[in-house]
Amino acid sequence: MTRLEDVAREAGVSKGTIYLYFENREALFREVIRSKIVTHIEAAERTAHSHADSPGVLRDFARRHWEFVTSPVFQTIYQIVNSELTRFPDLSRFYGEEVIGRGLQLIATVLQRGMDKGELRRTDPVSAGRIFAAIFISHAVWFTRREQFRTFSTQSSDSVRDSLVDFFLQALALPSAASNPGTVATR
Repeated sequence: MTRLEDVAREAGVSKGTIYLYFENREALFREVIRSKIVTHIEAAERTAHSHADSPGVLRDFARRHWEFVTSPVFQTIYQIVNSELTRFPDLSRFYGEEVIGRGLQLIATVLQRGMDKGELRRTDPVSAGRIFAAIFISHAVWFTRREQFRTFSTQSSDSVRDSLVDFFLQALALPSAASNPGTVATR
């Protein structure tokens, strides 16, 4: 993981100042995750019931989620998680529970509600939530590295996000709605 000396230098403080607030790198990592990602999930949890229909909730969530996962803050954390956490099993578990598990539960709850209300076709909401998360994260990584992934060179951020949401909602559309693509995918 990043050395505390590097964190202190980047923050413009001494290494000793960092230790006033965090006992070690792991404590610093946990606080960064809580303040930057968990707060994002908490905000989404508070607003998950703000729409009458589940497709509307998913569109609203996707808009905010896409903005976050394409941000430099998330992209940096994601890179650290993928490159470093395999060496830190306790932090891996922490990230798995606080971020991945909680985020998937949020999406699964919204999907289950849509299925129960007859707005979405029945499927395993947890698996569908993983698919939702995976397509957003992978596309965010690719989109933020457009110089390497040129398929995004002419697309706006909004068009990429909207195409992902439309695709996902069409995959979960009720059989009668799936034959009429405008039914679920309308904004």
